Parts: sequence; C-alpha cells; structure tokens
Amino acid sequence: MTVPLDRQTASSAAYRDAVRLAKLGHPPAKIEAITGTSRTTIYSYLSYARARGEAIPLFSTTGNHSGRPRVVLTDAQCEQLGPHADRRSMGIRELASLLLLTAVECDLVDAILDDGDASD
Repeated sequence: MTVPLDRQTASSAAYRDAVRLAKLGHPPAKIEAITGTSRTTIYSYLSYARARGEAIPLFSTTGNHSGRPRVVLTDAQCEQLGPHADRRSMGIRELASLLLLTAVECDLVDAILDDGDASD
C-alpha cells in the first residue's frame, strides 16, 4: 500500500534523494543504506514519483532480478498504447516489448529517433 504523500513531503530532500538514486539504478535497499531513510518510506516515495510520471525503474523485491534493463511507461504512455494493444488483442506491456524488439531487429532506431547514426 502506498502511503499518501503531501506536497511538503514530496519536496523534501529525502524524497528528492530517493528519486535521484532510483533513476541512477540504485535499488531501495541501497538507497536505504545511503540515505538512512527506511525502505518502506523509499518504496512509498518511488510509487508516488511513478504516479506523477517520473521514469523510475521497477526493482525486484526478491533480489532475483535478471539484471536486464526495464522500460517504465507513464500512465499517459499506457493510455496512448492502449488502443493499439486492444486492436491486436495484446497487453500494453507485450505491445511495448514488440515495438522495441521490432525497432532493433529491423535496424530502425536511427530512423525512429531521427537523430542520425551515432557513428557519423
């Protein structure tokens, strides 16, 4: 259960530190060790930040994660992908994975980003 946070808490240094460290890929246990903030509070901060649209990775609560990067979608992005997933009888997560894999396998990353080849 997420603890309701108010604006004062969300603007606190502990909240900002937890969000910053999570965005750098540090799991809640390590954030707890670094900041001294309880792990329960850190999970609440990260849940609140995700709900506000912050792109924070999901962390395994068992410690048995694959080590592979995860993509976190905001609620707005999920809403945009929803109709496309529905038309294909897929879940949003499945569609997002398929989009990413197709872009890589078809060598479309530079075309999609329209920023030119990084090696140029």
